[in-house]
Amino acid sequence: NFKRIISVLKGDDLAWPNAITIDYFSDRIWWADAHLDYIAYSDFDGGNKKIVLEGLQVPHVFAITIMDDYIYWTDWDKRAILKAHKFTGKEYTVLRNTTVRPFDIQIFHPSRQIEYDSPCEVKNGGCSHLCLIAPNNMDGTKFTC
Repeated sequence: NFKRIISVLKGDDLAWPNAITIDYFSDRIWWADAHLDYIAYSDFDGGNKKIVLEGLQVPHVFAITIMDDYIYWTDWDKRAILKAHKFTGKEYTVLRNTTVRPFDIQIFHPSRQIEYDSPCEVKNGGCSHLCLIAPNNMDGTKFTC
């Protein structure tokens, strides 16, 4: 049940997609292209695409993440960690300059984690040692001891 949401066949400009993240609050997917130098978002189905930042502001995005109203990213050419408003691109800020190329950026916060019922939550799922959770074909979760 997968659907391609970005396609050069549809006329989307895509050369070197380097970063991707999901904003569960606005139901959008965000990505960056390190060759065409932009950060964009769309609905989960690929509709309503909008480029938020482009050109010299984002010369080589490597990783992105979202929290609240801001998008955060690492940039190899700028050797920095940056942020901007996720819909307007305003409030563009260099948070930290580095001497090396920053690879990844992650934000860990309870509100960024989708809640689900864990089959391992009660009595370790009945397992004596490890209870390993796995997706169940887009229908909840399954587990293996």
